Amino acid sequence: MDNIQLYIFCALAAYLACSMSIPFLLYFFGHRVIDEPGGIKAHAAPTPLLGGTAIFIGIVVGLVLIRFTTDFTTGTLRSLRGLLAGAFLI
Repeated sequence: MDNIQLYIFCALAAYLACSMSIPFLLYFFGHRVIDEPGGIKAHAAPTPLLGGTAIFIGIVVGLVLIRFTTDFTTGTLRSLRGLLAGAFLI
């Protein structure tokens, strides 16, 4: 498989993982993932709280697919672990 096709495949897989995780997160957490305005809150409209979680899931899926479908040097997995750990902390 050509590199550009592989990257497009992994990007589409990340997109699908992100899109499919949103309904799962809504089902699992219910309406607790929406911050309603009122009181001391400054926003005027309901604001989603876990959108970053879906994006993180998509990024992880894309990076893991890239890692296991391409030939990288041996130190790359250590770098990928560091990148994922840093993204998880953020």
